[in-house]
Amino acid sequence: MSALSTVLDEYQKRCQEVSIVPCIVFTELIESHIKAGTPLTRVILNGNSKILFNSRINDMQCIAVVDACISAGTVEALDLSRNRITDTGASALGRLIGGTPLRELDVSYNQIGTEGCEHIVQGVQASATLEVLNLAGNPVLNEGAMLVAEMLQMNTTLTRCDLSNCDLATESVIAFATVLLTNTHLLHLGLSNPRLFSLREEPLVHFAAMLRTNSTLQSLDLSKHRIRDEGVRTLCEQLAANDTLRHLSLRCNQITMEGGCAIGRMLEGS
Repeated sequence: MSALSTVLDEYQKRCQEVSIVPCIVFTELIESHIKAGTPLTRVILNGNSKILFNSRINDMQCIAVVDACISAGTVEALDLSRNRITDTGASALGRLIGGTPLRELDVSYNQIGTEGCEHIVQGVQASATLEVLNLAGNPVLNEGAMLVAEMLQMNTTLTRCDLSNCDLATESVIAFATVLLTNTHLLHLGLSNPRLFSLREEPLVHFAAMLRTNSTLQSLDLSKHRIRDEGVRTLCEQLAANDTLRHLSLRCNQITMEGGCAIGRMLEGS
């Protein structure tokens, strides 16, 4: 019996023990690799897929899948986006990140809160391989985002991180700008749609200052940040000194033609 056959048997037994239905997409994926004699490296279980749309993965199913991936020991990419995973499932994900060669984790648009985010951050801190972390669409709140920002102060492996639509507040958004003054590994950061209520645009001031000195970041999503023309002018003044950033999203802000002209002048001079 191959190693993956053992993994499949253990997965099915685990599902039976906790009275859950095995994920058919996952079992068929393992079976295909057994037949081909290839290692299990990518697991895609997106809840919006046709097969999973009406049977999205919950916490117990997530734990069973994670245990199987840990047993396989070869999974490099795991996509569990748009399912029904909460903090309970996130605890298992933390074990997976910290104990396997996982390089990419997408758990966007689940129901992971601050506690679950902490488990995931602890896993990232123990990992020497994770490069991509997508937490977008989870209610991690300001406290969870602060944990991610603090982790990025020391992390040297993550190149892409997305916390869009995660109910971030001013404090955590500024924390990410501050971290990027010294982090020289992150290439892509998504912070779309935080909960910003002040009209003083404090986060944008910090991001503008960061972009003047950061020579690593290639893409930044600041959409839905309530940015106005004055903030755009400040941003453009600092971006003139940046020759690394390739993509900046400012969609769905409060920018008028005046702000657009400032962007145009900055691009003409770059």
